[in-house]
Amino acid sequence: MSVLRFLVEEIGVNLDIKCRSPSLGIQEFIFVPSGGPLHQVAAGGSWWHVAKTLLYLIKMGANVELRDDDGATPSQTGLSESRYSGPFHKDAAKLLIECGQM
Repeated sequence: MSVLRFLVEEIGVNLDIKCRSPSLGIQEFIFVPSGGPLHQVAAGGSWWHVAKTLLYLIKMGANVELRDDDGATPSQTGLSESRYSGPFHKDAAKLLIECGQM
């Protein structure tokens, strides 16, 4: 969390910038467009994503209505059952819904 706080509070990184995830193409790495930081956290890969990072990003102004390239919001990402879903994705979706994001 200290690195995240530094990046957000000291450097001023954009919390709504869309991330690009590396994926192995046929002969090289390609970057697959995806959602923003809240989408990454909503996938629930680690317990601390839900317990600490999610509320911090919302508190710092991350757009809870940001759509990924498929049109999904962070809570929809958390609700989805995909190969990218981590063990805590449902907890993330529940927290986002409780915060008022549908």
